[in-house]
Amino acid sequence: MNEPGIHRQPVGPVKLSVLVLAAGLVTTPAWSDPTDSIVIIEPPVEPAEPEETEREEAQRELYPRFFLVHDLEFTPSSRLAGYLQRDLEALQRLSEEVPDLQVSIINLPDADAGCLPGHRLYLSRGLVSRMEHFEELRAGLALALTACPQASRTWQERENQGLPELELTNRLAHRYRDYRLEDQSTLYRQLTARGCAPASDCVGLAWQWLEDLGTRPQALGALLYRVERHWPDAALFQRFSTGHEPVTGPDRSERFVESLDAIKAEQEAMDHLRRVNRDWLEGDLMSASRSLRRARNTTHNPWLVSLATMRVSLANLQPEAVIRELDLTVSHLPGFPLETYFRGMALMQMGRPAESIDLLEHSLQILPRVSAHFTLGMAYENLDQSDQATAHYRFARTGGDIHPQGRGARVRLEGGL
Repeated sequence: MNEPGIHRQPVGPVKLSVLVLAAGLVTTPAWSDPTDSIVIIEPPVEPAEPEETEREEAQRELYPRFFLVHDLEFTPSSRLAGYLQRDLEALQRLSEEVPDLQVSIINLPDADAGCLPGHRLYLSRGLVSRMEHFEELRAGLALALTACPQASRTWQERENQGLPELELTNRLAHRYRDYRLEDQSTLYRQLTARGCAPASDCVGLAWQWLEDLGTRPQALGALLYRVERHWPDAALFQRFSTGHEPVTGPDRSERFVESLDAIKAEQEAMDHLRRVNRDWLEGDLMSASRSLRRARNTTHNPWLVSLATMRVSLANLQPEAVIRELDLTVSHLPGFPLETYFRGMALMQMGRPAESIDLLEHSLQILPRVSAHFTLGMAYENLDQSDQATAHYRFARTGGDIHPQGRGARVRLEGGL
């Protein structure tokens, strides 16, 4: 397979043609009764609003929160965008039933891939950073595509689905426990999605697709083995499968690797940030702090380190550090969408519940979290507003016992306020 150049073909908006029917004037003979000459003017018929597509619905209701959970999207270089565009066009040839594909690279340091409703594929920076050949990029996209039918079915059935049963051994459930809320069960289901039903072998299906496209499927095996050798507990293997044997894939493509310069330059920092997130979730804050210092010393992207610093500082009960890092972040990123969450959480730790309430209530409109509900419960309880406190504790309780504040909410409710 030859490496692609950059060929962009912009797709303009779909134009809707509206057929307007005009009523003609009705005339009558001069001798007729004037009342016989009644001109009926029909009111104009408003064209029916076109139904939203699955992608349009998900883009409005799901995508913004999904990308916020993963620290927003990464903007690829023009060369990497060219590879992605060519691969999406190739994958669409697999079936006439596959709609136009889209792809996002999320700012997740771990290796992950999947699909959102509306055939929006996603790859993580951590996964892309481990790629060595352009065929591995197509392989990662093919694996993500296997998850699309299940993502679509989950979205279509969302009104009849609540939260899934809590699986204590499910690492994805632990990873995304702060978003386990009844009023955003669809987001939680997408975050913790596994497999590619109705198919049972996701890797085998992607392997077959690559063969059909004339791409060496060994590229997928080589990529999975390389990732598993470094990160055996990566989210990618929690979604799809584990236990990959060594596979000889295509040789390293220097031209392709050059298109990943911005990602490869952060690979060491991404490794440290991945450890930060893992240790933070497991409550090993000393190890998380050590990895955070290493990430800060190796990164060219202080934005990602700032987010990790604020999370770890909150867990360490260091609200002043949170405020300091947050002010720095906002000065560089006006309109930072998670400002109200971090500032509200820090103010509550500083013993200022009245000030934290408005900020945290606002944060729930942007991205609801178990931790925000629990902290609001504490704030209202400190102000002797037990009804409001109880309501927020009930929300937080859905986080379950795998979430420290889910457990805390259960204890508060069982003990009475």
